Amino acid sequence: MRLRFKTVGIKTVTKAVARLLLCASFPLSLSAQGFSISKIIDQNTPRPDGQGPFQNPHNPSTDGRYVVWSEEGGDYSIWSADLTTMKLTRLADTTTPVPGGTGNFTGFTQIGGGPYAGFNIIVRNGMAVFAGIDSAGNGLYSVPAAGGAIKRIVNYNTALPNGGRIGVPGHQVYAFGLNDNGSVVFTGV
Repeated sequence: MRLRFKTVGIKTVTKAVARLLLCASFPLSLSAQGFSISKIIDQNTPRPDGQGPFQNPHNPSTDGRYVVWSEEGGDYSIWSADLTTMKLTRLADTTTPVPGGTGNFTGFTQIGGGPYAGFNIIVRNGMAVFAGIDSAGNGLYSVPAAGGAIKRIVNYNTALPNGGRIGVPGHQVYAFGLNDNGSVVFTGV
């Protein structure tokens, strides 16, 4: 008995994720399987903002067109790469004003705690969603992966339907997701 599997769209997503995750200093081609893996950035790639090379890229997310990741070396920032043009774009950093918040972003939060701690960013259909911190608390924000205006989705002082608040300053949004139609689901304290 021979099983046959048909995959739709997985090749594109696999290629995009592999491009960022394999940031080795050498090109690799797996042509026998139909994949071509290429480097997007590594620790020798100069940042387009003139802040030296990328030092510590973390937690990539891809939608097949864009790869979005956080840079946790030097200054904290969020970047995207357009996989059709390989253009690198800084989406936010610690000089970016927080919409509906206090001052500039002071960082980009970790989601959860303990062994589950880690920066979280999601990109879907060209829109990136990330958790950010200002001087008073944390929240979720969206920005086009190609660059553009950042919008607040929710932060610590957002009123809930029951009259309460999503949290208090300093509490984190612990988990979130983004579906194909742009709806964001999250949990808070």
